[in-house]
Amino acid sequence: MKHAAVDHATWTTSIEHIKATPGFGGRAWPSGIASPEENAAGIRKHELDFAERRGFAYVVLAPVTGEYLGCVYFYPPRSPAFDVDVRSWVKAEAASLDKPLHDCVRVWLADRWPWRAPDYAWRC
Repeated sequence: MKHAAVDHATWTTSIEHIKATPGFGGRAWPSGIASPEENAAGIRKHELDFAERRGFAYVVLAPVTGEYLGCVYFYPPRSPAFDVDVRSWVKAEAASLDKPLHDCVRVWLADRWPWRAPDYAWRC
């Protein structure tokens, strides 16, 4: 819950940008403004999923400043053609980091994770 307040402030000011991010079309989230309490409940769910190894959600922080930039998620696939559903987003003010984050996550997937058929929308 360390990042709950800044997470809420970040994504709620970047909803349109996140919705326009490849991989978020047709998804239930983000659908609208959640209260801080609803957001905290969502973070607790991610933490439980992580602890029970059902899914993995990571905060993306700027390496030097520690500024909250966005998130990366690994969850079970929605289609049998894939072995993992991967999504990432950055806040609207950091839109230029979307592709570098995507590229970094692709390398991380290939080098450190067991999945070989990720469903992770490409960035241009």
